[in-house]
Amino acid sequence: MDSDDLGLFGPGSVTWKVHEEPILIVAGLRSLYLQALHPRAMAGVAQNSNYRTDV
Repeated sequence: MDSDDLGLFGPGSVTWKVHEEPILIVAGLRSLYLQALHPRAMAGVAQNSNYRTDV
């Protein structure tokens, strides 16, 4: 195997270019909050967790 071969996701790839964007951090956090605060997700945690009784 060639040691200079960085594969599909090397520093010059589209993946690196997309992840260099600063807005990605904001958008990623927003999407995580949106998913975590979804009513069904919150109901699932309330139904299947005993976080209220944990000390």
